[in-house]
Amino acid sequence: MTTLTQLLNTYREAAQTEREKGSYFEELICTYLRNEPTYQDLYEKVWLYSDWARENDLDARDTGIDLVAKTQGTDEYHAIQCKLYAENYRLRKEDIDSFFTASGKKIFSHRIIVSTTNNWNDHAEAAIQDQNPPVTKIDLNDLENSKINWAKYQPKKEIIFKPQKTLREHQVNALDGVEAGLKLADRGKLIMACGTGKTFTGLKIAEKLATLSEMEKDLDDMNTSISTVKSNLRNSGTCENCNLDDICLPKGFDQFEIGELSLLVSRNNIRQKGEVIYHAGSPYRGMIAIRSGSAKLISFGLQGQELIVDFTLPGEVLGFDGLETKIYNCTAIALETVNYCYLEDKKIDHFDAQNSHINELLLQRSCAQFNAQVNRMILNRSTAEERVAYFLLQISERLKKRGYSELEFRLSMTREEIGNHLGLAHETVSRLFNSFQVKNMIEVQLRLVKIIDKKKLLNVINQETV
Repeated sequence: MTTLTQLLNTYREAAQTEREKGSYFEELICTYLRNEPTYQDLYEKVWLYSDWARENDLDARDTGIDLVAKTQGTDEYHAIQCKLYAENYRLRKEDIDSFFTASGKKIFSHRIIVSTTNNWNDHAEAAIQDQNPPVTKIDLNDLENSKINWAKYQPKKEIIFKPQKTLREHQVNALDGVEAGLKLADRGKLIMACGTGKTFTGLKIAEKLATLSEMEKDLDDMNTSISTVKSNLRNSGTCENCNLDDICLPKGFDQFEIGELSLLVSRNNIRQKGEVIYHAGSPYRGMIAIRSGSAKLISFGLQGQELIVDFTLPGEVLGFDGLETKIYNCTAIALETVNYCYLEDKKIDHFDAQNSHINELLLQRSCAQFNAQVNRMILNRSTAEERVAYFLLQISERLKKRGYSELEFRLSMTREEIGNHLGLAHETVSRLFNSFQVKNMIEVQLRLVKIIDKKKLLNVINQETV
């Protein structure tokens, strides 16, 4: 049992009423949205619904909305519902109907359902598809992967985060030296050899010695952008703290290269379902790493028909199609709400000048994508049954690498999109899903897939591993 599960069980046991139990959970989610890096940068403010309603002279009674969040910069409002259920509870459409009714007003541009169960029935799952305003979910896995240390969480107390990576001995010495030097002088210069983590050390020095207002004056001699420092000072989702760093671009970097890369990356770029991340034919701008959500990469045939080249999952990187020609050859479109990180082309060159290893890494990733394309070409000569089985197993393995369940997952793409990608009619995909279900290989509920017998699926494609 995880620390968070124990905490939620405490709420269930301590609460005298359902309303009290709900209040405990709403406060926890309010804290999560205010402090979790992904949402901390997205939201300017998060309210309990009753507080937000009173501020705006609205009826503060419970209508199904539990929290309201205001986005930074765009001043949009997101409606949020919090559901504290047992892990094995099967969420029904009736459980979220009142939320849909209350949050369907024009003031809300997006809706989020936070639930402690991953078990939704068919009607509930169908209800959140293709909604306007769109609906996304935060589940138990997301909460457990938080940077917040739930073992030390206390309501209305200072938030304690999980331990972060620390400086090396020579960088600690540099920090101590700067601190001692600034006691004798009002400015100075930090000189460190290339490849020893000067930028990362400079950031840590700034964190220790100065408030933000003092840094705006003192960081000029460090040639570090104050806007970059501000975005990294908080416990934000930096490359060094990201739970996807083992599969994303920083894989293979040492701790200090990751720290330097973190300063160059633009994080928390959001695209809603159906929105374009980049267009085919547009100038190459850099590499894009999917942090959450998923996307499809499409090309166009000679007759102008859409061809889905690939689907991109969290931790995977877009942009290789423009790396050589400096023009994107494909169009990338969000399949659901996507949060991505962006490393500008010229910043890749800047980083490579100091750490030659990024181009080696990009080459490795390009080779991996080439190998994947070869596998898809081979697959196109396979039977329809083999293609669909391979697709399900491939998605399963990719999700497993990201810490998600390999046996139960929700497909963000439609049957038509899967068929397009595999070169099959969507009716064929649906028929084979049903066939696999009859043969007790999988269970399918709309887009929710549960693999019952992986060996049988592997036997379909005559191999032992994907």
